[in-house]
Amino acid sequence: MTEDKTVSSSLPQDSGDFFMAPSSYEKEFADEFAALPLKWRRYLTIREDMFAQTVSELQSRLALCQWFEEAFQSHRSELCANGIASAQDWLKGIIALEQEFCRNPAEAVKQLAAAYGVVYPASAPATSSASLQPLDNLLRAKIIEKQLADFALDKDEQGELKHPYYQDVIVDICHLLSHGAAQGLDEAYDMAIWLNQSTRSKLLSQQIQSALKDKTKEAEISKEAAFAVVGKSTPETKPLTLREELEQRFAALGYIEK
Repeated sequence: MTEDKTVSSSLPQDSGDFFMAPSSYEKEFADEFAALPLKWRRYLTIREDMFAQTVSELQSRLALCQWFEEAFQSHRSELCANGIASAQDWLKGIIALEQEFCRNPAEAVKQLAAAYGVVYPASAPATSSASLQPLDNLLRAKIIEKQLADFALDKDEQGELKHPYYQDVIVDICHLLSHGAAQGLDEAYDMAIWLNQSTRSKLLSQQIQSALKDKTKEAEISKEAAFAVVGKSTPETKPLTLREELEQRFAALGYIEK
């Protein structure tokens, strides 16, 4: 510890050896930072940078959620009148309806028109996107809400949810779909669970646990196999006394009867 103090005191503050305490440290701890061993200064500085980066990412996500919530509140009365009670429901509806319009826009418009009693014959002249905008704003959530609900509740043959992290990554799914990074819900979900730090940690933990279980099983199988081989080996014979050994040798030479 004394040698490290001597080296640290001789270094300039911009030496690159983590001489300065992180800016978030209170003065009491910042003053004593330089007295720590280099490995601790490096560790604490890097950890503080990682923490600051995580906080920045969370603040960005929070700002996005707040912006969307404010947008929902500004249209709350008309959305609630159409059965959309929350910002999350609104977002789900927008995503699902956008997908439907991408796959088959003409059929999607017909379905929406029929749902709200709007006459929209197949032979009707093309309608501008501007005139359809009010219809989009009010009706898109209907198709989307059903699709996302089915996706979130979809189960496998064992009755387990196929998409258990859906609620954790819904914001990431929306981001991927809105930027064209994924072509559908399944692809967006598979990408989102690995891009999201929280779900990625859970998945990695599951893989590690699974690998450990496999290794444990292999070790047990190897142990059982080794035990079986040892169990089949010929048991060791009892050592002969000198008299018994001489008798056997003379008997073999024919000097004494067996």
